[in-house]
Amino acid sequence: MIELARLSDLRQALVLRDVLQARGISCRINGWSGQARIVLIQTAQLEEAQAVVDSFLKDPNHPQFRRASWQSGTLLPQNVYRAAEQQYWRRLLGQTGLVTTLVMLVCCLVYLLTQYIEPSLLHRLLMPEQLVDLRAAPYRLLTPVLVHLNGWHLLLNLLWWWEFGRRIEMAQGSHRLILLGLWCALVSDIAQYEWSGPGFAGLSGVVLGLAGYLASQGLRGQVMNAGLPKGLWWMLAVSVILGMTGLLDAWIGPMANTAHLAGLLAGVIAGLLV
Repeated sequence: MIELARLSDLRQALVLRDVLQARGISCRINGWSGQARIVLIQTAQLEEAQAVVDSFLKDPNHPQFRRASWQSGTLLPQNVYRAAEQQYWRRLLGQTGLVTTLVMLVCCLVYLLTQYIEPSLLHRLLMPEQLVDLRAAPYRLLTPVLVHLNGWHLLLNLLWWWEFGRRIEMAQGSHRLILLGLWCALVSDIAQYEWSGPGFAGLSGVVLGLAGYLASQGLRGQVMNAGLPKGLWWMLAVSVILGMTGLLDAWIGPMANTAHLAGLLAGVIAGLLV
C-alpha cells in the first residue's frame, strides 16, 4: 500500500476517500490520531490517484467533490468518529486563549454574584449617577461590560466574545486582545453614558468592537476572520442600524444601542490603525 495524503480534518479525509472510490480507485483510511492517512491499495492506480489527490488538495470544498462523496460515501467504525470528535474539541479548546477564557469566567462570576449572592454589588459596578463619583471608583468606567442582567444576555455575549476574542488572541496575542477590549469598553461605556446616562450593562459594545476590528483587519489582508460567513458582517451592521432607529427596542426591549454603535466604530478604527 502507498500513502497518498495525510489530513488533519477527518471530514475532508472522508470526502477524499469517497472521491477516489467513485473514480474506481481502491483506497482506504488508515488510523486516526490527529491525522487520517489515505492509502492506495492497488499500486497500478498510483498515477491516476495522485492526480485526483492533487486536484482535491487545491480546492477540497469544490462542489464536484461533495457530489462524489454523497454518491459513494461509506461509514467508518464508530470509534473512529468518536476519536475524531474528541480531537476536534481538544483542538477547539487549544485555540481558546487565557484572556478569552478569563473574561468569560469573570462575567459568569459577576452574574452569579449580582443575581444570587450579593445583589447590592450590581450598583457598585455600573456607571454612577454623577461623573464626579468616578474619582473614588474609576474602575466603574469599565466594569459595566462585565455585568449582565439575565442569562440569555450573558450567554449570547459570551458566545460572540469567544468566537471573536479567541481569533484575535491566537493570531495577535493576549496583549492585543486586552488593549482592544479596554479601548472598546471605554469608548462604548462613555458614549452610552453621554447619550442616556447610567443604567446600562453588558459586553455587547466590546463584542461588536471585536467584530469591527476583525472586519477592518480583513480589509487589510489579515485572515483572522477566516471561516466566519460573509453574511455575518452584514447581519451585525444591520442590527446596529436597526437598534439606533429604536425598532429593536420595541421588539426586544431596551438596549444599549449607542454602546453598540460606538464599540463597533472603535473596533473598526483600531483595526485600520494598528
